[in-house]
Amino acid sequence: MIVVGGESGNGLLDDVQVLNFDNFSWTSASSKLYLSPSSFPLKIPSCKGHCLVSWGKKALLVGGRTDPGNDRVSVWAFDTETECWSVMEAKGEIPVARSGHTVVKANSVLILFGGETAKKKKLNDLHMFDLKSLTWLTLQCTGTRPSPRSNHVATLYDDKTLFIFGGASKSRTLNDMYSLDFETMVWSRIKVRGFHLSPRAGCCGVLCGTKWYIAGGGSRKKSMPRTGKHGIINFDEKKHHTRIWRPIFMDIQRPSSTIF
Repeated sequence: MIVVGGESGNGLLDDVQVLNFDNFSWTSASSKLYLSPSSFPLKIPSCKGHCLVSWGKKALLVGGRTDPGNDRVSVWAFDTETECWSVMEAKGEIPVARSGHTVVKANSVLILFGGETAKKKKLNDLHMFDLKSLTWLTLQCTGTRPSPRSNHVATLYDDKTLFIFGGASKSRTLNDMYSLDFETMVWSRIKVRGFHLSPRAGCCGVLCGTKWYIAGGGSRKKSMPRTGKHGIINFDEKKHHTRIWRPIFMDIQRPSSTIF
């Protein structure tokens, strides 16, 4: 597992920490040097609110609030074998710089949604980055798309449906869910029956088979309790075009929750 950057009490970070699951030990990897196109060693920026995506033997760092700042989203690649960084020289319709967005991978493309600009403007735009041609493309969709938001969670199901849950809008914390069918490029708001997961932003989501597990996060007023409700939704389980959340009750000691 690789952890890059973040924020401490002293500001933004640019370190790279690697957890070896064989012996559960942490080590520090190279973070300040990367191989530039001109072969000159430079620094990767300190960053937070970025996304890390696995691609073969590389970890891709996409966007985020950086120091120094950028006008557009940048994509960096960390080679896990050589522990060297390289910048991916992107072209096309490069999205405006942002943090708190989501990025999912479908084969050799990345799908970026939403986030927040440095001026605190919430976004709900959708972009695709082709990892082979290194080209950005703005995607045009119809239907009922999600409202502008950041610190939401996203997953790609069956390589053809993007799901978005929760996050923070300009004025409140959300618990709504949307889907985008990539075959029709139509957004839909998902109707939820029964148990409703509480509004939250900054949560984590993991897709295991057909089940999407959501845990943690918080609202502007409080974090999720250490022992309380989290949720699971089964994408195979639906009735009359609605989805059903199932609560997960955890009564064991867990790490402290995070308020974004």
